[in-house]
Amino acid sequence: METDSILLSAFDERWKKFRAQHKACRMEFTDEAVHDLRVTSRRLLAVLGLAKVLVPHPRVRKARQIIKQMIEDLNELRDVQVMLVETSENIEMMPELKPFRKFLKKREAKLMRAAYKRIKQNGLSELSKRIGKIRESLEKEEQASPQFNERLLEAAHNAYALAEQAYGQVDPLQASSIHRLRLAFKKFRYLVEMIHPLVKDFPIGNFENMHKYQGMMGNIQDAEVFLNSFWST
Repeated sequence: METDSILLSAFDERWKKFRAQHKACRMEFTDEAVHDLRVTSRRLLAVLGLAKVLVPHPRVRKARQIIKQMIEDLNELRDVQVMLVETSENIEMMPELKPFRKFLKKREAKLMRAAYKRIKQNGLSELSKRIGKIRESLEKEEQASPQFNERLLEAAHNAYALAEQAYGQVDPLQASSIHRLRLAFKKFRYLVEMIHPLVKDFPIGNFENMHKYQGMMGNIQDAEVFLNSFWST
């Protein structure tokens, strides 16, 4: 669907990529497919977050709940797969990790079967109907609101304020505070990816810097999950 709207273009693109990745997972449930589905799900969730602000309707909340549940269904599997990679890379230097790797492989297999079953059973028909209605509402709202783009920029400003607040609350000795910052920053980053054409002379290099910054915080979270899992087995 062709459109000159920044938001609707992002909406269409993210919905298209989500559907394609959901289909890919149903056809071949690999580590890479799971990772890509989680990423496309979060980006779709971000555009629906904007929709929630612009057209606060129960169907937006329900669509977000459906996608959040899909992400939740894959979270533990993703954590196990990340730990497996880290363990395998260090197994020669630390052979004492072998029992833990064995445990992770069994856990991964169980989670893969359960997640694949849910993916196969849960189609997108209900979500597709809601997405279609949400898009129609956004299009009508944009046509009726002369300040529509200003509202998008305001949403970005608010998201940044929340990330800045989370940054101010970071305690280097508390991984949970860094995790909260990562989540707030991720929402801001995904929003900026959508609306940056509204900002004159926006430095495209910022995207790579934001990705690296988020990645550093993600590494801390992965290490925290690894340690908690290792000591609990």
